[in-house]
Amino acid sequence: MSDYESYTGKIKKVIPIMGETFEERCERLYHTKGGKREYYEGILFDDFYDDFIKVGEELYEVIEKIEIDPYDYYCNLVEHEDGTISFSTRYYNGGTCLSEMVEDELNKLNQK
Repeated sequence: MSDYESYTGKIKKVIPIMGETFEERCERLYHTKGGKREYYEGILFDDFYDDFIKVGEELYEVIEKIEIDPYDYYCNLVEHEDGTISFSTRYYNGGTCLSEMVEDELNKLNQK
């Protein structure tokens, strides 16, 4: 059943190791997170849809997520000097999800 969801937390860009491609990064993270199935393109986002956010060829990992009391429909991002980005969001999960809310704001942030 759909309902409103509100979260605050922090994300961090996943940096490629030794020149790995985007898909190699996804496969590495899938296995690191304990993925049980055989890897295929997109499975990281199928199985761990609230843990990773794709923006173009960039990949962000949700490193902290805390559910908060709902207020209004919003998404706020704050960049930190250590390379992490804190987020606070509220949305109706019948029309969107955490990764879409944060992705939209990251796109706005990257356009500045």
